[in-house]
Amino acid sequence: MAAAKSPVRARMTLLSLYTKSDVVAIGRFNKKEESGINRVGEGFTIVTTRTSFDVETVLKGDARKFVTIEDEDYQYQTQQNGIPKTAVFVDENNARDEEIKPGDTVLLFLKTDGESVELVDDRDGARKISPSEQSVFSARIKELNSIFESKRADDNKSAAWLVRFAENSATRWDGTHELLQGFRQADWSKEIDPNAYEHFDSSVTSDHSRKAVAALTDDLKDALTQILISSDFAPKTRSNVLSDGDRELITLVKRWNPTAAARYLVCQLKSGAYSAHENAGMMYKVAELVGDRRAATLWRQYLDTQRDAVESDNKDKVQSVMLAKFVALAENTLAQMSAAEQN
Repeated sequence: MAAAKSPVRARMTLLSLYTKSDVVAIGRFNKKEESGINRVGEGFTIVTTRTSFDVETVLKGDARKFVTIEDEDYQYQTQQNGIPKTAVFVDENNARDEEIKPGDTVLLFLKTDGESVELVDDRDGARKISPSEQSVFSARIKELNSIFESKRADDNKSAAWLVRFAENSATRWDGTHELLQGFRQADWSKEIDPNAYEHFDSSVTSDHSRKAVAALTDDLKDALTQILISSDFAPKTRSNVLSDGDRELITLVKRWNPTAAARYLVCQLKSGAYSAHENAGMMYKVAELVGDRRAATLWRQYLDTQRDAVESDNKDKVQSVMLAKFVALAENTLAQMSAAEQN
C-alpha cells in the first residue's frame, strides 16, 4: 500500500468512550476549584484542581453518589498592551465547543484504579447533554451493556445499535461516524481507496466499527436511508448549517443509494433554511451525485456570485434565481434517473 499520512482525530464517539470506561454515569457538574500547591515554571503555572460531580444515575459499573476528579490546569503569562496578563492555557485540540458550567447535566465516562477516578479522556470524558436527552442516552447505554455482557460483542447487534443511534439527532453523529470509519477501514484494507487512511479517526473503536460494517445488512442500510429521507425540511426547525451527524449520514447513504442522498440535499435546498455558503456546498454534492454538467455549471456560477463583491440585496436576488434553476434541473435529472432505473 502507498505511504499514508497520520490519522486525524475527531471527538470520541459514545461507543469508543464506553469501551474504555469502567463507569458510565449521568450526573450534574457541581464545581471546579484549585487545591494543593501550585508549581511555577518559566512563564507558566501548573494549578492542581478538583472537579466534583453529583451522580444521578450509574449506567455501567459500581454505584456511587458523587465523583471527584483531581487534575492539573496550565496557566501562562501573556502580554496585553505591554502589561503581563495571566490566562488559562487551552490546547486547541482539546477546546470544547461549549464549556461545561456548574449545574449542567453531563454524561461521565470514567476509569477507576482503586479509590482513584479519572475521565477516560480529558476532552470528551464529560459530555454535556440536555435533560431531554437523558432518556435517549440511558437507553442506548443499557443496550450496550447487553451487547457487551459476553466476552465477544455480537457484531449484528452492534450494527443495529449504531443504526438506532442515527435515529436521534442528539446521537446521530456517534452512530454514523463509527460506521463511516468502518467503511473507510474496509476500503483501505481492500485497496479500494488507498487514500482512505488519511481520513481515519484514531479515536474510534476500529475493530467494532469495521465488524459492524461487515454485519450491516440491506435492511439496516434501508433503515439509514429512511432516516435520511424522512427528515423534517421546515426552515423553522433547521439551523443555517447541516449538523455533523447529517453530513456523515449523507456520506454513508450515498455509498449505496446516491439518488436518495441527492433527493435529500435537493429538499434541503428547497427549504430555504440555509446560508448561501451552505447552499453552495450542497449544490456541489448534488451536481456530483447526479453527474450533470449543467448542474455543475450552475453551482460554479452560484459560487462565483458568492465570491464577487456584489451589492448584498442584488446578490441575494441573483443567487435565489440561480438556486431555483439548479433545483429544477436537479429534480428533472433525478426524475429521469428514476425512470431509467424502473425500466
